[in-house]
Amino acid sequence: ANLGQWLTMLPTHRMSGRAAFDIDITIPGTAAVESARLQVNSSLEGIAVEAPEPFGKTASQQKALSVDIPLDEGPGWGTVRYGDRVDAGFSRDGRRISLQLGGGAHTAPTRDGIHAAGQIRHVDVEAWREALAGEATSTGHGGRLPDISLALQIDSFSAGALRSEDMTLDARHSAG
Repeated sequence: ANLGQWLTMLPTHRMSGRAAFDIDITIPGTAAVESARLQVNSSLEGIAVEAPEPFGKTASQQKALSVDIPLDEGPGWGTVRYGDRVDAGFSRDGRRISLQLGGGAHTAPTRDGIHAAGQIRHVDVEAWREALAGEATSTGHGGRLPDISLALQIDSFSAGALRSEDMTLDARHSAG
């Protein structure tokens, strides 16, 4: 597995501070261990994350992070859990990503693309626009956006002077 590939996907430029991490590497060799895996866990206390809800946090806040990455060749599914509001899964090649927001477990998608579902307390379009300004435009998909499906319940939404509550967003983008 190319760990550098996964590490470059982390928005480390939006993070600052120091925190303790537990890192475990599981190596196959017994009947109980089927594949090599890298597991990383932290409370992230001491690290600030500059991002809109549900991703942002101050350095003094604790927000549990758990990452499990398959290291073997072949099919594999990795997971990321962040606090109690984000549960994600991804295929080893990064072509299938599932994101569950607001609690609950992600569902592994059967097709390529980014699939997000769940509930979000608040979406601030201006905050997201600022957070994404200057981000790399490369998508890793030949410069095109991958297939995207969203099935989200949004408690409150703001875009400048526009405000709304109790919204349902069901949207699809097809790269083909």
